[in-house]
Amino acid sequence: MNKNHWFNLKKVLYDPILRRKLMVRVIKATQNREGIPTTTEQAEIAYDKVVESHPTNQSILLYDRK
Repeated sequence: MNKNHWFNLKKVLYDPILRRKLMVRVIKATQNREGIPTTTEQAEIAYDKVVESHPTNQSILLYDRK
């Protein structure tokens, strides 16, 4: 059964915890699609490395709050 869920994207992108959860799931899904088995822990480490190495990515992910 296909479950469609609506969510507030701005809320997810503004909240660092929700954004991290979303991006970890995206990393895992992308790796899986490419045939690369990836654990949640590996995806979390990859996300942390990207965020730490590019602190400006935090502002790119946010919408203008006007």
